[in-house]
Amino acid sequence: MTAETTTHAPTAREMKRLVRLQDAFEFNYVSIRLTATMLEKSIIDAHDALRTQLAAHGVVEYQAIGQGGENKVSIDIPLLHSDGVDERKVTFYRPNTKSGDPRTWIYGLKRNAAAGDLLLFLFDRDAAPGSSGLVGLMVLGDDVDALLRDADQLLRRRSTTAVDRSLAGVAERIRRQLAPLRETWIRTKRPGDTGIGYTLEELLGIPANTFKGADVDGVELKAYRRGAATGQGKLVSLFSKTPNWVHPDKGLGLIERYGYYDEKRDRQALYCTVNATPNSLGLGLDIAPDAQRMNVVRGADLACYYHLRTLEARLAEKHTATLFIQASRRGVGRAEEFRFDGLVYCRNASIGNFLDLVAADQLGVDFTLHIKANGKARDHGYLWRVREPKIAELFAYRREFY
Repeated sequence: MTAETTTHAPTAREMKRLVRLQDAFEFNYVSIRLTATMLEKSIIDAHDALRTQLAAHGVVEYQAIGQGGENKVSIDIPLLHSDGVDERKVTFYRPNTKSGDPRTWIYGLKRNAAAGDLLLFLFDRDAAPGSSGLVGLMVLGDDVDALLRDADQLLRRRSTTAVDRSLAGVAERIRRQLAPLRETWIRTKRPGDTGIGYTLEELLGIPANTFKGADVDGVELKAYRRGAATGQGKLVSLFSKTPNWVHPDKGLGLIERYGYYDEKRDRQALYCTVNATPNSLGLGLDIAPDAQRMNVVRGADLACYYHLRTLEARLAEKHTATLFIQASRRGVGRAEEFRFDGLVYCRNASIGNFLDLVAADQLGVDFTLHIKANGKARDHGYLWRVREPKIAELFAYRREFY
C-alpha cells in the first residue's frame, strides 16, 4: 500500500481483523486511511461519512463551527492501539484557508500510527439519534490480540442474539451445501445473465425466482460471476425510495425542469443515473452531512433530496444479512460453466460506507420517469444502485468463508 493512498475502505486483511473485533464487541465505525501528509501536517480531512456520523450522534456539526482556531471544538476520547488505550484530545475545526474545509486531529497520533494505517472512529450502534455515540478511536494494527485485550475499556461485549445465530447458521448451511462443489464445473441451467442465479437455485433447491436476490430464512443471496467483479461492473439495485420533493408538482415537475424530449417515443422523459459527478443533464448528488441530507442538484438548484436517516433505514431493511456467492466461469451461452468457489457473508449495512461509495461514483440513484399522454407523470421507481464489484463494501462486517 502506498503512503498516499486515498481509499478509506478496509483491505481484505484488515477486514479479517475487524471481523474478530466485531465478533466480540458491539460497534459501528467510520474509517480513515492515514497518509504521510496527514501525519506530517497534523491534519485529517473530515470526509462526508465521518461528518455525517459525528452530526447524527450529536458530537459536532461543522456548519455551526466558525473558521479559525479560536472556534475549534475539542473533546477528550479514548484511543485504542496496540500498546493499550489512553485518553487523547481530539479537535474539530475549520481553518481560515481552503474555504474552511472540515478537519480534525488527534493529539499524539503520530506515536501510535504510520502512513497507510487505518484509523477508526468508533460509534455505539445502539446510541439514540442525537446522543453522543462516539465512544472511542482505534488504530487498526496487526496485533488484534492486544486490541481485543483492551477493547473492554471502551466497547460493550457483543451479546449474540437468537436472530444473529440463526442468520449465521443459514450462511453456514449453504457453505456446507456448496463446499463439495468448490472444484466442480457445473453447466448452466439457463443461458444468459440470469443463468448463474438460476443454476445456484437449482443446486440449493430454492424455488425459481429469476434470482433477483433470493431470501433464504432471512438471508439475501446474491450470486455473480467473478469476471463481472472486475473493472466498473454492472449496476445492481439495492432498493427503491421516492425522494422528498422541493416543488409541489413532484415527479411531473422533475421531468419538466430537468428532463428531455424523447423523439423515439414522442414524450418528455427523465431516464438517467445520478452520481456524485454530474451527468450529461447536469444532475448530481451532493452529500450534506451537517443537514443530514443527500441532495439531488443541478448546479445551485435543488431538485429533490433524501434524509440520510431514511436511506439508512431503507438500506438496513433490505440488507440485514447477505451472502455473496462468487463463481469462476468458462464458456459462453448454453455451454457456460460455473465453479462456485467463493462465499462472503455480510451484515450491518453501513450508511458511512454507503456515502463513501456515493462519493466515489460507485453508487447512485436512477430516475425512471416520463410524461404520459394524459399529462400525468409515470415513474418506475427511484432506484438506488451500486456497482457490483463494490456491493460487499456496503457492509461493516464481511466474513469470507473460503
